[in-house]
Amino acid sequence: VYPVNDDGSVTAKDLDSALPLQLPVTSGDPQATSNISLGVNVPAAADVVPERAAFADGYTFNPSDPNTFTNSTSITIFDDLGNPTIATMYFIKTQSASAEDPTNKYDTRLVINDTVIDPDLVPSVDDAGNQIFIDRFGMQTTKVPDDNYFIEGKGSALYKKDNLETLVDSQPAKLTGEATEFDFGEEGDRLVKIVTDPVLFNSTRESGDADSRVYWGKNFLTVNVDNGDQPVNIDLRPGEYNATQLAAEVERAINAAYGDDSKIQIVQNVDDTLSINLFKLNADGSSTGLTTAVTVDLLAASYVSDVENITLTGASPDFTRDQFLAHSQARINSALNNYASTTAGASALGVSNKMFARSIGTKMDGILAETQIVELSHVTSTSTTAAGVTAENTTATPKY
Repeated sequence: VYPVNDDGSVTAKDLDSALPLQLPVTSGDPQATSNISLGVNVPAAADVVPERAAFADGYTFNPSDPNTFTNSTSITIFDDLGNPTIATMYFIKTQSASAEDPTNKYDTRLVINDTVIDPDLVPSVDDAGNQIFIDRFGMQTTKVPDDNYFIEGKGSALYKKDNLETLVDSQPAKLTGEATEFDFGEEGDRLVKIVTDPVLFNSTRESGDADSRVYWGKNFLTVNVDNGDQPVNIDLRPGEYNATQLAAEVERAINAAYGDDSKIQIVQNVDDTLSINLFKLNADGSSTGLTTAVTVDLLAASYVSDVENITLTGASPDFTRDQFLAHSQARINSALNNYASTTAGASALGVSNKMFARSIGTKMDGILAETQIVELSHVTSTSTTAAGVTAENTTATPKY
């Protein structure tokens, strides 16, 4: 070949200036095929392969048997040495469109050198390599969703229905059980009375009064979804309902019982203890805190856990929002009272004794069968001091 300069122009055209042409034995480094982008059009009218008569005893894919797949296509791929080989993709129709599911579904098999390649589960990651999770709202997140903890200093995202990417209508559930004998009438407008006051229990049908048309609202239904380990008791609010209103109240109560946010858990050794430190402002502008913080044990019993029969041992107890707030307040009151029960603790808190009083009465030993009158005696005295109260200057007036 003739020699050329940097811009490609021939510098000499005589034979003496000609140079031998050298071609490299190899050109570039071979790259193995790592990704295949394939677009196909499969027949919508094809039959479902596993439902063919030949597979009455069970379906098994065989790339050598055309009866085990619907269609196939091939593509050339290369290994890391640049050697070509054939990869064949087989398509197997597994579902035809129907009124319940208007989609045709196909399964795929990849075969290379007569070997069926098993699919590998690949972790889903973002561009930065962080693993992607799907939270309970269907949103992508790179943080492990955990609804059981309140993270200090961090807020929780506010989700609205319109923000959910995929809205799927749920299938109505069916409740089966013993039918009530209450007659709502042909128009369904007769009213059934629901009560939850223990004083009224003996007037209900559940108390054994077969002629009563009053029903007990506590544990009105017991619902077990998908044969779960723990059935859920459904409570109705007191009131009078027609057939439509009662159905709506039952629906509300079930949704409340099974709602995602209806329970708050306290996990032992994780979030069962609160520490309270109180600071006072000094004259020089500095602040002084307690020498020892007030410790609140949320898994200790309170009157709330006793009345609501909440078990605080074993697995993490579940509280409703109202139960959690009332129980926490009771435990905080008790912890502050215990702290103030010592002279040093009371002085640190700036009080003389316990800060929260509590009155304890006796528990009713039975349900009232009828209206009962309780007599109280209201006593007044003309004395202006407690020491001066005597029988002569007091007057007792009965109250009912």
